Amino acid sequence: RPPVAAGAVGLAQRAMDESIKYAKERKTFGKPIASHQAVSFMIADMAMNIEASRLLTHKAAYEIDAGRRNTLYASMAKGMAADVA
Repeated sequence: RPPVAAGAVGLAQRAMDESIKYAKERKTFGKPIASHQAVSFMIADMAMNIEASRLLTHKAAYEIDAGRRNTLYASMAKGMAADVA
């Protein structure tokens, strides 16, 4: 499960990077849409969810490295990362 979560985190990160690039290029009313508060809030929410998914994935991997069962953390990481992606 952690590899699936890691893949989903990578996919979500790329999607956010592309969103930021587009928001800086696309203009409405003579200014980039990235300068609109609503768009900035959406990108900030994406960043928060991606980072939370990344940390859950790291926690699941840490539990494996520590020799403990990671079923709970792996399931949470996979579920959240899949939702975010």
